[in-house]
Amino acid sequence: MAPAKRTLRLVAAVVCAALGVPTAHALDVEVVGAPPALSTAITRAARAAERVCERWYEIEYERPVSIEWSTDSAMLQRFDMEATGSVAGLAWPVESRIVLSAPVLSANPQRLEPVVLHEMSHLFFAAATAGAEVSPPRWLDEGIAMHLSGDWDLGFSRRSDDRRLLRDASAAGSLVPFADLDSSFPEGPFFQLAYAQSLSFVEWLAGRRGEAGLRALLDAFDRDLDPGPAMTEIYGETLESAEAAWSAQLRSGGWLGRLPSAETMFSALWIGLGLLVVLRFARTRWQLRRVEEDIDE
Repeated sequence: MAPAKRTLRLVAAVVCAALGVPTAHALDVEVVGAPPALSTAITRAARAAERVCERWYEIEYERPVSIEWSTDSAMLQRFDMEATGSVAGLAWPVESRIVLSAPVLSANPQRLEPVVLHEMSHLFFAAATAGAEVSPPRWLDEGIAMHLSGDWDLGFSRRSDDRRLLRDASAAGSLVPFADLDSSFPEGPFFQLAYAQSLSFVEWLAGRRGEAGLRALLDAFDRDLDPGPAMTEIYGETLESAEAAWSAQLRSGGWLGRLPSAETMFSALWIGLGLLVVLRFARTRWQLRRVEEDIDE
């Protein structure tokens, strides 16, 4: 939503408040496939997520939202929710629809609220950039969703994994260019890295111009600017130069910053020691066999 529209909305809210007209917006939520108690919990999580997203995106979501609690493996596979093994939820902004994976969330019920918030952010992101003819970068969409929810829509731990993963990828020269994360994320081992990069870069951008800078970037996309001009307008540099500055801070600390994480180096050390033990054992067995052969002769 452009700044002028936000100003108009704020003026309208002030006028309504002065006249005593209620301005609360209740999200129209339909939950499909969940038992009554769970349906109530999902609806409550969705409306709490709506309030968080309204405050951050500074817009209201006007469309009804359908949330499907899916236990059908065929349905989950249809939505590619088995492709990565443990995806907890997916959002389809065009259909104003969220699909939640019952197998994943039943095993981790504490993740229901953050996952719903993550997926709700995708709906708001699409609404905030509806003026763009081409979808804005996926890394920005996913990065903001993780930034708001504190949760990946995947089954692994975000905070314990992302710093080490980024350090190791940077040391190995394996970071994925953000231009390659514009419309889709890679499969396989780089899928998790793509999420980690997206969150890290969005939080790095927020550290430069705050949350307002991120919203201004969405405004630029809503005016149908391409990523390059949008970044230049809001942050004063190209996406490539911003990416280079972000990746450089991952390697801060001189030459030590170019080494893999301590956890990875420790694991590599143990693997190396294990190989040495195996080689020593094999060498000893070979020597004993030679001695036995000499005695037989």
